Amino acid sequence: MATAPALKPSVPKQLPPPNSDFYQFAETLGADELAVLKKVRAFMETKVAPIIDKYWAEDAFPFEVLEYLIHDGANSWLLASCANRRCL
Repeated sequence: MATAPALKPSVPKQLPPPNSDFYQFAETLGADELAVLKKVRAFMETKVAPIIDKYWAEDAFPFEVLEYLIHDGANSWLLASCANRRCL
C-alpha cells in the first residue's frame, strides 16, 4: 500500500489589504474629496482602530474619539466633506 508523500511546511500566504471601498465610491470623487477621504482614513487608522476593540467588547461608546474631534479641530475636514452636499 502506498503512503501519501509528506507535505513540506509552508510559509503562510500574505493576505491582501482589505478593500474598504467595496462599491468603489472613491472613483467618483474629485481631488478635494479624495483628500478628505485620505484624512478620514488616516484618522480612523491612527485614532480609532487601536482602541475600538475594547469599546466593542465592553458595549460602550468611545467618547475619547469625540473629544479628539472637538478639541483638536479635526472636525473641520468632516464638515468640509459636507460643504457641497446635503449631509443632513
